Amino acid sequence: MARPRTPIGSTGTITVVGHIIDSEGRKVRPPHGTRPTIWRARSRFRDNDGVNRQVERWGPTKSSAENNLRTALTRRQHVARPTGQMNPDMTVSKAGQFWIEQNQYSAISDRTRKQYSDEFNRYIANGAISGLTLREANNIATLEQFLQGISDNNGNVAAKATRRVLSNLLNLAVRHGALPYSACRDLRQPKARADSLSSVRASRTKHDTDRAFSRDERALVVKVADRFSDDDALDVADLIAFLAGTGVRLSEALACTWWDDIDLKAKDADGKSAPTVHVRGTKTDKADRVIPLPEWLAKRLAKRAKKRWKSGLVFASPRLNDKTKPRDRRNMIRHIRTRLDEAGMDWATSHTFRRTVATWMDEAGAPLAEIANQLGHANVNVTATYLGRRQGSNRAAQIL
Repeated sequence: MARPRTPIGSTGTITVVGHIIDSEGRKVRPPHGTRPTIWRARSRFRDNDGVNRQVERWGPTKSSAENNLRTALTRRQHVARPTGQMNPDMTVSKAGQFWIEQNQYSAISDRTRKQYSDEFNRYIANGAISGLTLREANNIATLEQFLQGISDNNGNVAAKATRRVLSNLLNLAVRHGALPYSACRDLRQPKARADSLSSVRASRTKHDTDRAFSRDERALVVKVADRFSDDDALDVADLIAFLAGTGVRLSEALACTWWDDIDLKAKDADGKSAPTVHVRGTKTDKADRVIPLPEWLAKRLAKRAKKRWKSGLVFASPRLNDKTKPRDRRNMIRHIRTRLDEAGMDWATSHTFRRTVATWMDEAGAPLAEIANQLGHANVNVTATYLGRRQGSNRAAQIL
């Protein structure tokens, strides 16, 4: 059986031999009994092109020659094993950091890039599989057990996000030839057990995702948000009012709404005031849209411009000088949650504002196309489902 080839970047045994410099300046082996004045360390090295080559370094002592060679071999290994490659013996933790670095060159948005990084660091970097190699972790039973633990402790949404990150990471390993396939392709999505910590927490507060605010409830939430003593520092009340008055996605309010795109002096065809905002959303091809602003919200934004800032993102962080940098979405969800609970709306979420806008427009007789444009839906069927229209009218039966 043929002897297997040594891996790229591997080294052979290091040999160190003493020499002297003769009268012609050549390095030669000293005669018996003569003390060497210079030493040569030598080893074989398999380069990136697959060729084994001799590498040697010199030094005035035996140890210095060997150290010089080891340094040279280490540098050569970085060339033979570039950081642009993954290998099956990489730990999941190191592979994940490499994947995060590679995301800098991908076409995903900055927000998605940061979201992936945060999810990896939160659930995987120090998790139960972080010390496993890619080869060991790429196992259906291992990954399903890990995701089940995430689901039980952090909830089904966290498990789904973790699976997405693992899938991207292992797919990159497959593309780099480190793995033959990704086990994530065949995983079942775990659900938290009934007696798990996340299920117990969820059972304490049931969020009603099908319910909209009444007008009194919406007014109360905005009023409570305005009363918070830390609002000057956290700047949440105006954001809540903006969500309540437009129905945009939270991510759109934070990262896609710029002062330059708000026209508080716009007028309609009759010359009446008709302020608008151009939301440069990216989730669907209809997310980039111009929507009207109610007068009460327009007045509030005018006051905000005088009190806060007038350029960059409307809801940038008040603590940063760079007003082009979006705020962290999860932090804002937490702050909104606090204000909803204070208002006695523990059933509501940050998404309830969006559902409320859609529901009120529907109740006022707005056509689905208009509601879809307000929400940034690419398809009116999505809007219909969103509003719970599962049974059509009986007009067809009457006609037929």
